[in-house]
Amino acid sequence: MQDAEAALKATGAKVHAATCDLGDGDAVRASAKPEPLSLIGIQLLERRLARLREVHKDTNPLNIEMLGIVFTMAGGLMNRYYRQVMNRVTEDYSAAKIFSTRIPADVNVSKAVDSGMPVVLAHPGSAGGRAFQRLTQETLHKLELIAGKKEQKVKVNLAELE
Repeated sequence: MQDAEAALKATGAKVHAATCDLGDGDAVRASAKPEPLSLIGIQLLERRLARLREVHKDTNPLNIEMLGIVFTMAGGLMNRYYRQVMNRVTEDYSAAKIFSTRIPADVNVSKAVDSGMPVVLAHPGSAGGRAFQRLTQETLHKLELIAGKKEQKVKVNLAELE
């Protein structure tokens, strides 16, 4: 995943990727500011993931999927660019790939980062703290759905053997 992040930084895109180990694969959650360059960053991340899958398909197959996109620094003044980016992302990706939780621009998040503590511990009642709590729940729900689909696939494959 370091390759994907390096590729994104080289473009100046404002997208960050975080991975979650699912046992037999990884899920990537992209965090992006609702800015035009973020669209490019999300597209580059998807291309990079596809390329990594292709390069490793014969030697060490990678099972990486995009868990979804979460927008940060949301809210405040909804300017024209913000609306354009949100409309474009909604057009390009299914609702399942877009987290409903938005992380607001909140000074308490910055204060928590400066103190070295997660905002959910430093300022749990703040808008940022509550948003990160909702994002955690939403992420866990999406991971449970993925795990359930993989479990069903294994059951179907075992049933075919009989």
